[in-house]
Amino acid sequence: MAAMYRAAGGDDRTAIELTNRMLEGGTAVEVNFLRDRLVLVHRRLVPALYRARRRERSPDDLSGLSPQSLRVHAFIAEHGTATAGDMRRLFGISGHPNPDPAYVALSALQHEFLIDRGPADVPKTGIPYLSKEGYPYRLFHRAHADLVAKASKLNIDRAAEELILGYLQGAVFGSRRFLMSHFKNCLGEQEVEVAIKRLATRRKVTLEKVGRQELVIASLP
Repeated sequence: MAAMYRAAGGDDRTAIELTNRMLEGGTAVEVNFLRDRLVLVHRRLVPALYRARRRERSPDDLSGLSPQSLRVHAFIAEHGTATAGDMRRLFGISGHPNPDPAYVALSALQHEFLIDRGPADVPKTGIPYLSKEGYPYRLFHRAHADLVAKASKLNIDRAAEELILGYLQGAVFGSRRFLMSHFKNCLGEQEVEVAIKRLATRRKVTLEKVGRQELVIASLP
């Protein structure tokens, strides 16, 4: 989704309040593996993104996670949600370590699409993103069972097409190189290439050479 701060006219509080409302209403989910940044993804694209990121792995597949991330996952599975503060207490952390093991573990789980962030209260005064209770994280497949079910009905080719077209409908255009980089944690370069060709064949996108780059441009509806 477009930059919230820009959409809110640069007002931090408004941007954070809008983000929380979308998370609470299920309009969007927060992920951290697209270009390794925190971004919001509209719910209509989430099934394709989940399919591309998780592939054939079930929500119970926790392979490759650190012992700390496994402890965090087990805590959330038992208690429903967890904040970074909960995890610091679980790990017996005091002060403000850098890097913070609690955030590192939560980030690793979110990077594997195993958890996502729920809405939090925005303080009436002070810094708007410093919620008193902290951001609650929950197991993704429990919080969004309907989206996970839809993801299971997609194959990778269809997921790749939906993701690329969904991005281009908002951004209007992008180079092949950018699209491959943007979705590198979800799709292989060949999968992006095949999806672009399929979309071009169906005239959902057009290809235009600009200098040394070939731009992929969303067709007008």
